[in-house]
Amino acid sequence: MRAVVECVAEDGIEGATMRRVAERAGVSTGMVTYYFRNKEDLIDATIAAAARELGERVEAMVGHDYGIERLDKAAELVLVDPEESGFPPIGFWMAFWSAATHKPHLRERFVQALSHNSESYRRSIDSAAAASGGAVDAELAAQLLSALVRGLRIDSGLAPESLSPERAVEVYRYCLLMLFGERPSKRQGAEPAQGQTRAVSSAPATAPARRRTYARRKPAQR
Repeated sequence: MRAVVECVAEDGIEGATMRRVAERAGVSTGMVTYYFRNKEDLIDATIAAAARELGERVEAMVGHDYGIERLDKAAELVLVDPEESGFPPIGFWMAFWSAATHKPHLRERFVQALSHNSESYRRSIDSAAAASGGAVDAELAAQLLSALVRGLRIDSGLAPESLSPERAVEVYRYCLLMLFGERPSKRQGAEPAQGQTRAVSSAPATAPARRRTYARRKPAQR
């Protein structure tokens, strides 16, 4: 699997031939083709293995519980040092996403991964919302966090001087603060800055402010 990641990250999906992967792994091409029919199977197996390893590392850190801590630790592992956590580097994902735009099999694999991730996000979001007493649309929040992590990975992976991985985690945690009214680090003694409030909350006092803001923007949008 590491050989697949390295080949794709260096030369794209097209460059990750069965022969090159075998050479990088130090085995014969016949050995690779015995276990995998083609390159698509190799890519599938690599993504599945990466997801399993990430899940195992998250569970080692937070246990089997779902909630804000799981949301936080999963993003931290992916954003700060993905290769150290066993997750493929941004070069692999950029090549995969690009190829998926015109290869139906890879696009289907991407959709499957999105569905799996969304289910995990939803379970943690429901748990975190219940704990915070807020009212969060789990489906929308799952799509938001999933897209945010991908975008932050691209920005910090391609331009770390503009957005460091550590800063990317802070951006993500700020989103959690807006959703649930607290950062995960709050449990370690860090309090939200003065004046910060929940963006999604069951408290009725915040609703009029959001409606007034929207009303002011409508003329500009026209």
